[in-house]
Amino acid sequence: MEEDLKVNLGSIGSPENHIRVRLLEWQGEPRCDIRVYIKTKSYSGPTKKGISLKIRDIPKLIELLLDAQEYLLQKGLLTEDEIYLGRRIELKEGEKE
Repeated sequence: MEEDLKVNLGSIGSPENHIRVRLLEWQGEPRCDIRVYIKTKSYSGPTKKGISLKIRDIPKLIELLLDAQEYLLQKGLLTEDEIYLGRRIELKEGEKE
């Protein structure tokens, strides 16, 4: 991985309160940061609410989220139109935040 790893993968929510998923380097280790960001009159940026995962933990997190999705689908809390079926994204060479 490159030394200055910083890739914004996307966010969900409103501009005033959203969850952002980023790949970054923290203390020399590549991480996946999933964090709440806010925008108010007095502050705009990340909050302490979130997690920073080791890259090798991403597949297990995805597995757990897919399990949650399946459970919610079975309980009727998600519809077939709302579920994630899987896709891969390709980042362009040198794409950064």
